[in-house]
Amino acid sequence: MRLPAVPERFRHLPFGFLGFLLAVVVFKLWLVSGQTVQAIPAAGHDDFLFIDNAQNLAAGRWLGFYTNTRLIKGAGYPLWLAVNSWFHAPVLLTQHILYLLACGAVTAALAHHVERRWLRAGIFLVLALNPATCTQQLTRTMREGIYPALTLLVAACIIGSVGPNLKRGWLIGLGLSLAWFRHTREEWNWMLPLIAIATPIFLLRVIPLPKTERRHRLAWGLAPVAIVVAAALAIGSLNQIRYGFFGNTEFTDGSLPRALSALYRISPATWHPYVAVPRETRARLYEVSPAFAELRFYFDGEGAVPWVSASATAGLPGLPEGEMAYGWFQWAIRDAVHAAGYDTAPKAQAYYTRLAGEIETACADGRLKSTTRQFSTLPPWHGELRQPLAAAFRKGLADTARFADMSFESQPSQQPDLTDRLALIARVTHSPLAPAAPPGTIPPTNAADPRVKTMTGIHAAYALLVPFLLGAAALIWVLRLMYYVRERQLTAIWVIAGGVALATVTRILLLAFLHVSAFWTLDPLYLSAAYPMALLFAGLTLADLGHE
Repeated sequence: MRLPAVPERFRHLPFGFLGFLLAVVVFKLWLVSGQTVQAIPAAGHDDFLFIDNAQNLAAGRWLGFYTNTRLIKGAGYPLWLAVNSWFHAPVLLTQHILYLLACGAVTAALAHHVERRWLRAGIFLVLALNPATCTQQLTRTMREGIYPALTLLVAACIIGSVGPNLKRGWLIGLGLSLAWFRHTREEWNWMLPLIAIATPIFLLRVIPLPKTERRHRLAWGLAPVAIVVAAALAIGSLNQIRYGFFGNTEFTDGSLPRALSALYRISPATWHPYVAVPRETRARLYEVSPAFAELRFYFDGEGAVPWVSASATAGLPGLPEGEMAYGWFQWAIRDAVHAAGYDTAPKAQAYYTRLAGEIETACADGRLKSTTRQFSTLPPWHGELRQPLAAAFRKGLADTARFADMSFESQPSQQPDLTDRLALIARVTHSPLAPAAPPGTIPPTNAADPRVKTMTGIHAAYALLVPFLLGAAALIWVLRLMYYVRERQLTAIWVIAGGVALATVTRILLLAFLHVSAFWTLDPLYLSAAYPMALLFAGLTLADLGHE
């Protein structure tokens, strides 16, 4: 029996290349097929907040009724959870599929720059099997579950957008992925170095073109900006209609950032790392700010106890007893304002405006000693942070290269008595929840599972080889710089590799600063977006080495 002839349009498809990619996808999905969601229903500022927002979105209620936590984090991840819920899709599986699609997007974008399919296949393999995407920290209902994928999607669309020919799809994809990226985590601007480096490449490809074509491409080049602005306006408008607050989150827009900046600029009598607004500073604030005095019942009462306790148990070095760390003070003040009766967004915004104005006036007239400037909600810089920051930055680079502190065994869910919340988490995620370990018992382990053993072996290989790979890539990138300077030419892929490296370093530096001033951040959860970017840098540099 003769097989039917292959249609002409399919005869030139790279079946071997596509088959390899498909085999990697199947292998990766097998590796993660046994994962279960680690449910933490009491995490009302993190895990459960996203679940609660998602169930409201799925029911058509936008994010739900206004509360002290409703607008503290962006809508990007709840939207993802809501869409998954509509389709009854297991959220951990779809997050891995999204990441694999992002790896595929990188591979497709590189087709404009790298002819050798084996190079692109190798980059796909290394990105797809990234152990950080399988670590236990990413089995929680946290936005880091999609953050590595969004990071790669933005990078892939940038690579595709700076190709030799105008590809409208990449520009539209860049706008959509960047808008989603921006509304998933608030500190999205660490990706700006890559965008800033890619923009001149796009312009240099456009400038030599005839006038009509140049205008056409420049107009399309504005598409990503238009999409990002449109998404911000849409979400801001929905928040305005629902809550009377126009913006993404209360921590990025409105008057709360101004109020926090004003609070952080006050000079304490004795400086301690990690302490946001110490008790002695709050005592002085009560005297000069009637608005802040309204919160005295909270900060000097039972309301602040959980945050002080959480700060104490975090193991932050040098944290004085009874003080509240930066990482928890921001939640405490939001809770305090809500408890004081400012329980709508307009009321809260008016309160923050009044609080900021009173503190700024007290600083200006000398009633409060303060730093000259503080325009950020980040902890203020202090000279004594210089050495700890350098050490933390080195640690962040090393941990990223070595894929440090990762485990692939299931972690038990928590608070089994919160049965209603656990049921909601299972209903929204459509995934099995990891069983909770009764108090005083040893949590069950799946270390003997062949998938866990295989992932552990892959992790060991990455931990051993990636530091050498990144070191070689950095050396090659510098040597290629010398070559390109001598030849007076550059390749787009080499420049993009530098932008990827700069963005990765920016991310790690930001986390290192928070690590020594706010709370522990140098772990696989917060570094989740840095791992694929580091691997992408190595892949792009090696691909450029093979560029003719």
